[in-house]
Amino acid sequence: MNEADLRLHLAGQTSRSIGLVSVLDLNEDRPELERRYRKQAGKDMVLFDVLTEEHLEKIGGLLARESEEHPLFVIGSSGVEYALAAHWRGAGSLPALAPFAEAEPVGRLLVISGGCSPVTRAQIEWALGRDTPASGYRRTL
Repeated sequence: MNEADLRLHLAGQTSRSIGLVSVLDLNEDRPELERRYRKQAGKDMVLFDVLTEEHLEKIGGLLARESEEHPLFVIGSSGVEYALAAHWRGAGSLPALAPFAEAEPVGRLLVISGGCSPVTRAQIEWALGRDTPASGYRRTL
């Protein structure tokens, strides 16, 4: 990928029209956000930018309300699930997240990563280079 604007990146792969609900749109109140989203109605697909947890909740609410009007076909990362869960939690349909307990030290740890980005590789290399009491490990990169 050599383009930060995902619309431009995808435009090289499809002739479908691509709309955007930006972080500026998501900073608006619900009626204005929905008006801006509706302006994307003629697009074949709509991308959402996200910066905050509040943005996720707003996107989840927008998707939930839209799905009540007609079926939706949604493609995305796990951010789609995070957005819907944030909305449902805010609406009281899901319980609040329980706080994570602090992890206790352990003698051994199994870590599996399916990521293949340079950032993930650097994180794995950093972890493998730490001074640990483990006597051996299997390393697959």
